[in-house]
Amino acid sequence: MIAGIRAGFVEIPLAVFGAWAVTVAAPILPYGMGFAAGGMIFVIADEIFPETYSEEYGRLVTISLMVGVAVMFGPDVELE
Repeated sequence: MIAGIRAGFVEIPLAVFGAWAVTVAAPILPYGMGFAAGGMIFVIADEIFPETYSEEYGRLVTISLMVGVAVMFGPDVELE
């Protein structure tokens, strides 16, 4: 029972700290999400599409995929 009470005491200050951290980090959140998305696209192109690397133009294919996704999402973001 005492362990449950001690665990409950920690939740309130950490919830306040978490709310403060989200408020402080809100301006940089879109940039972090953008970098994460770019990293995931690169990993997918690098790992899931290994046949693109059977030729000597593997990196060009990956970069072309990333540019294509950026061009695809550009109008989507601008028109929202």
